Amino acid sequence: MQLTFRKKLLLTFFIYGLVLVASTAFIAFSYSKNSIENIIMDNAKSQFAKDKNLLKFYLDNVKAKLDAIKKSYIFQKHLDRNGYTDATVEDLFLSIARSDNFIMQLRLLNLKGDEIIRVDRNICYAEPYLLTYDKLQNKKMRYYFQEVAALPKDAFWFSHIDLNVEYGLIEKPYKPVIRVGTPVYKEEKKVGVLIMNIFMKKILEQLHSSKLYNTYIVDKDGYFILHPNPQYSFSRYKEPHVKLQDFFKNAQKILTQKEYFSNSLYAAKLELHTPDELTLIIEPTDEFLKSNHKTLYTKFFGMTLVILLLSIPISFFLSKPYAKLKNRVDEANEDLEKRIEDKTRELQELNASLEEIIEQRTHEQNILLSLFDLGDAVLFKWRNDEHWSVEYVSKSVEKLLGYTPLEFMEAKITYAECIHPDDLPHVIEEVNEAIEKRLYFFTHDPYRVITKDGKTKWIHDNTVIVRDEEGEVINFVGYLNDITAIKEQELKLQTLSITDSLTQINNRLYIDKVLQKQHYRLLRNDERCSLILLDIDHFKEINDKYGHLVGDKVLKELTKLIRTHLRESDVFGRWGGEEFMIIAPHTSKEEAKIMAEKLRKLIETHTFEDVGSLTVSFGVTECQKEHSLHTDIQTADKALYISKEQGRNKVTAL
Repeated sequence: MQLTFRKKLLLTFFIYGLVLVASTAFIAFSYSKNSIENIIMDNAKSQFAKDKNLLKFYLDNVKAKLDAIKKSYIFQKHLDRNGYTDATVEDLFLSIARSDNFIMQLRLLNLKGDEIIRVDRNICYAEPYLLTYDKLQNKKMRYYFQEVAALPKDAFWFSHIDLNVEYGLIEKPYKPVIRVGTPVYKEEKKVGVLIMNIFMKKILEQLHSSKLYNTYIVDKDGYFILHPNPQYSFSRYKEPHVKLQDFFKNAQKILTQKEYFSNSLYAAKLELHTPDELTLIIEPTDEFLKSNHKTLYTKFFGMTLVILLLSIPISFFLSKPYAKLKNRVDEANEDLEKRIEDKTRELQELNASLEEIIEQRTHEQNILLSLFDLGDAVLFKWRNDEHWSVEYVSKSVEKLLGYTPLEFMEAKITYAECIHPDDLPHVIEEVNEAIEKRLYFFTHDPYRVITKDGKTKWIHDNTVIVRDEEGEVINFVGYLNDITAIKEQELKLQTLSITDSLTQINNRLYIDKVLQKQHYRLLRNDERCSLILLDIDHFKEINDKYGHLVGDKVLKELTKLIRTHLRESDVFGRWGGEEFMIIAPHTSKEEAKIMAEKLRKLIETHTFEDVGSLTVSFGVTECQKEHSLHTDIQTADKALYISKEQGRNKVTAL
C-alpha cells in the first residue's frame, strides 16, 4: 500500500521525535543523577560550615562575656576591695547570666579555690540566682580550677563537652555542659579565676539530625558526642560505649584527616578550642537519597510519556501544507510586531514619567536630609544586625562623634562600637523590649558614647523601628542630640545634693540612703556591717573661745584627717553638728572597735591649727538582723553617750 505524502511526513515527524526524546531523556537522566548527588554533598558541606560557625560563634561569645567581666569598671573596682563583695558586682554577674539563657554557672574564685561569687541556673531559660555566702564552696582540688589557675594572663581554657556530674555521679536527666575559664589579674598579679559553665543541650539540638541529613560529632578517640540516636550520644560517659568504628568502615580516615568526603558523607575537624579535637560528620539519609532518585525516575518517565503523546497531534498539524502554515505565521508575525511597537511606546512613556517622579522625590529627600547636615542633631539608619552597622548617617555625625559618614558606611566603625561599654547592655535591653512590645517609636534613657578622640558624650536618642511586610525588623532610624552639657550639670547637682557644704564629705541624706541599702544586704545576704558614731568633746567651748569660723575650720581639718585613714569601702559622713558617722561594711563589732580606737589615738596626738589638741568620743555597734535600722542607730548613740559619761576620749562598743 502506497503512503500519501501527508502520512509519510506524519510518520517521519513521529519517528524523529521518538528518537530525539529517547536520546535527550537518557543523557539528561544520567547528568541529573550525578548532579543531584553532587548537590547533596555540596549541601552537606554547607551544612557543616553553618554548624561549625554556630559552635564557634557561641564559644567566642562566651569568651567575650568573660573578657567583658574582667575589663568592666565594676569588676576592677571589686578587685580593689580585697575580696569584699558588694551588690554592684553581684548584680553584674546576675546581669551577665540573664543575658544568655544557656549559662549554667558563673563563678569567681580566689587563688585558694574559694568561691567569692557564684551565680547558678538549674535549667535553660530558668531565672539565675545568687548563692549566699554559707553555700559557697572551695574548689581547689577540682581539675578545672587547677588548669585555669595555671594559665597566663588573657588566656582562656575550654573543657571537654561532657555530662554534668553532681556528687560524683552523672546527673540525670543528662545535662551536656562545657566549662570556659580565664585567670583574673590585678595590676599584673594573678588574684583569681573566672569560670563559666554552659548548658550545651539546646546548642547541640540545633545541630541535630533531620530527615535530610544525619549529624554526628565524635571526639579524637571516636566516641560520640552527638548521634542521631540519642542513646549513643556521649558514649564515652554512658552505656553503650559505642565508637565511630562500630558504624563506619572508613572511621580511621574520618578521625585522622582534617577533611574527608565521599559520595555518602562529608566530615571535617571543627577546630574549636576544646581538647576533644572534635570532628563533625554530615551524612545524607537513605530516605533522602532514595526520595531524590525516586523523584528523578518519576519525572523523567512522566516527561517522556507526555512528550510522546504530544508528538502525535503535533506531527499531525506539522504535516499540513506549508503554504497555509506560512500564511498564518506571517499574519501572526505582523500582528506581533504591531503589538510590540505599541507596548514599547507605552513603556517609554511610562519610564519617562517614572524618571520625573523619582527625580522630584530625590530632590525633596535631599532637601530634608540637608537640614540634618546643617544642624547639630544626627540622623542615623542602622541595620538590624549584631553590631548595628550603619546604612545611612547625616554629615553632622562628624561634629558629634568625630567619625566621617564614609567611615560608618564602609563599616570601619559600627554604632554599637561607639556606645560606652557600661551603657551598651541597657541600650540593647531597651531595643529588645521595644521590639517585643512591637513599638513603632521609642525614646532611650540618656546614654554615653565614645568619640573618635576618646571623649565621652551623653546622647538623647529617639528611635523608629522599621519592619518589612512580614513584620520582621530590618532597620532602626534614630534621631540623636548631644546633651552632654545638661547631663554634666545634672551630675554636678546630684553630687551637691549628697555632699555636706562645709566639710565636703557625705551629708545626712546620703548616709541615710547607704544605711537603708546596708540593712537590706544584711537581711538578704547576712552581710556584716558595723556603725561608728563619733562626737568632738567640748566642741561648744571651742566655738565660744575661738569663734564659729575657727570651729568650722576644726571640723574641716578633723574630717580630712579621718577620711585619709579610712578604707575605700567605708562610708564617712556628717551626722549633724559636730557628730559624724562611719559605716563599715563586712566588719564585726570587734574590728570596728579596733578601727575606732586607732582613730581616737590619731586625733588625740594630732595638733590642730588654731586650737592645738582635742579629743573625740566614739560609740560602736554591729548591725543585727533581728533589729530594725533605727534600733541599731540608737545602740550606737547609746554607746557614744556612755563614752561621754565615762570621761570622754573613749571608745565604747555595745
